[in-house]
Amino acid sequence: MVWHMLDVQTGWIRFSLEPQAPFRAPAFDGSMLRGGFGHALRRLVCVMRQRDCAGCPLESGCMYVRLFETRSDWAAEGRYRRAPHPFVLRGNLRDRRGEPVERIDFRMTLFGAALADAPFVARAVEEAAARGFGPDRTRFALREIAVAGQAARTPEQGYPLPAPAEDPPPLPERVRMVFVTPVRLTRQGRPVDAGTLDGPTLGRAILRRVGLMATFHGQGADALDFAALSAEADAVRIVDRNLRWRKLVRRSARQKARQAIGGIVGEVSVDFADAPGIGELARWLPAMHLGKGTSMGLGQVEIVPDA
Repeated sequence: MVWHMLDVQTGWIRFSLEPQAPFRAPAFDGSMLRGGFGHALRRLVCVMRQRDCAGCPLESGCMYVRLFETRSDWAAEGRYRRAPHPFVLRGNLRDRRGEPVERIDFRMTLFGAALADAPFVARAVEEAAARGFGPDRTRFALREIAVAGQAARTPEQGYPLPAPAEDPPPLPERVRMVFVTPVRLTRQGRPVDAGTLDGPTLGRAILRRVGLMATFHGQGADALDFAALSAEADAVRIVDRNLRWRKLVRRSARQKARQAIGGIVGEVSVDFADAPGIGELARWLPAMHLGKGTSMGLGQVEIVPDA
């Protein structure tokens, strides 16, 4: 089966931050962490100091552009306006906003060529923490960095390179998906909620997410028959669900406005018996997440066999 040929290198790096003053966390800290990281990375690597990255003479080789303004080589053909970001942030979803926290632990998964950027990613996280998070700009200290296969270290011991992780194992025909953070999906341009999510919509979302990540940040995507797999997505079945809509709001510093980033959370039992190709792609979801906003930690999915 051609989808076994997918090769997407992944590697994760975990950070542990300690506030230097009392800090009350937002209900979801992924947007806060991503925003601080992005600003710090641009300050760290940009030598041109232009307001807009478009048209910069160093654009084609810029690490910030590669991670945050990820370009598509097919934009001129109208196929893809932008490529998916080569990283996923795994933040923390809390029961309510304003909870006092003594530590923030979060993880970033890097894909493809971005694995080599890990030391710069770690340095940018440290600088973002030192500048402060939240409306009061509470400063944090980066206490610990960890990657797979190595002992945790402090920043003074250097910024590590994560080793590529092994490919995820195959899934059984029937699984239980846990939507840990809000999953934001659309169908014909309209949001899909907990009551209207169906198997074909889920199947096509899986194909789009994993297919695009493999296309831009891996190898083997040219072996995927997207037309056949899209038709196969119609055979994905949701056999049980315990889902709800989780409201979340973030403040966009760029647009200076509050934005709704809510989505579906809960559990859903999915049968891939008649859609084995989509089931093969679904095994990548715990690493890649699903839907919109994955670079800020939305769409986190855990998958276990369904009894």
